[in-house]
Amino acid sequence: MPVWGFWFDDAVVFGTGRETMKARNIARSPSVVVHLESGDDAVIMECVVTELDVSEPTSRKRLDKVSQKKYKMPLYVVPESVIYRGEPKVALAWREKDFPKSATRWVLR
Repeated sequence: MPVWGFWFDDAVVFGTGRETMKARNIARSPSVVVHLESGDDAVIMECVVTELDVSEPTSRKRLDKVSQKKYKMPLYVVPESVIYRGEPKVALAWREKDFPKSATRWVLR
């Protein structure tokens, strides 16, 4: 499922509505796969996600700054939303122009 997200403190951050199928699936199993939209320059990460507390003002301000830089808007959080932090465990990457030579796999944690 496509989502907007960004890199923050060594993790991918993204959000969704708390009652969505995506949130219900994550509640059952917090293991997710995240990837960039490009198929030519692929980056794929296997992550375990946790809910990110965005109520703390200092963290919220830092998240807003990253969101402003990438999307030109603050982090959008409403009471019915949830923000997740995905910590990568495995990453895969390659460039289409020189695949399979560029294919790489990292075990991160």
